[in-house]
Amino acid sequence: MNHKSTYLQSLVNALKGGEKRYFQHFTKAFTAADETPLYLQLFGLLVKGENEIQNKLQGNSPQTLTIAKKQLYGNILKSLRLFHAEKSANITVQNLLADIENLYNLGLA
Repeated sequence: MNHKSTYLQSLVNALKGGEKRYFQHFTKAFTAADETPLYLQLFGLLVKGENEIQNKLQGNSPQTLTIAKKQLYGNILKSLRLFHAEKSANITVQNLLADIENLYNLGLA
């Protein structure tokens, strides 16, 4: 039986040191200096290898933790795309095409 909750733990465990640092810098760009969002707290626990996340983040509903896990997973994938953006010609072309599509949808050249 495959549990979706293990996907996030597997993703965090698979990150290399530079990728983890990039993710932390990536997220700081979108948070206030004195603010630590729940998904960043969750990331810190997963990096440390904490198993009892529910106990560590008491006071948060299961729905809130589910949302934080989805947000963390999505943000990790975004930061990985940016981190590895220049390593592959295919990724570079896909990013440029996405930029063109976004500009076109905005009615810009």
